[in-house]
Amino acid sequence: IGFWMGGFLTFALPLIELFPQYQWYNPLNQTYFDWSREDACASDNWQVNWDDERSIHNWISDLDLYCTEKWMIGLFGSMYFFGYLIGAIAFVNLSDMHGRKIWTRVSYVLHTVSFASIIFISNLYSRYAFIFLWGFIGAVRWSVSYTTGCEFLLKKHQIYSSAITQMINAWV
Repeated sequence: IGFWMGGFLTFALPLIELFPQYQWYNPLNQTYFDWSREDACASDNWQVNWDDERSIHNWISDLDLYCTEKWMIGLFGSMYFFGYLIGAIAFVNLSDMHGRKIWTRVSYVLHTVSFASIIFISNLYSRYAFIFLWGFIGAVRWSVSYTTGCEFLLKKHQIYSSAITQMINAWV
């Protein structure tokens, strides 16, 4: 569970950052036409085409980022992976020096706090910070919980457990 619980956000990042299909309103004949994001944002007469399969309620709609710079949307994923990189460097031997149980518990608590904060705080910059924390703690949570889980198994079951864990991870 500790190994997979990060997938709720990690695997959903492309959907969280997906721009909807925009429509432009033509006042002359009172109809809507599908438009590109750039053209729609340069105009005032646009709306989201919620009937299109690409138009989903995600962080673009939640934070009203329809016409925000693209780099600000891409920063969601970048903050996550940057946090993971820094966490992996900072905590590479931490569980070996101070024990795996404490760091597994700490990472679960901080992971839950960061996940709840990402969901309930609707400030763009706070979300960036908590996504960074999600990645930072994720490095500890994934590596430590996976290693700890393998250590509790008999040697002959470790290979099967690892194979099943990775198959489920790929499936999720």
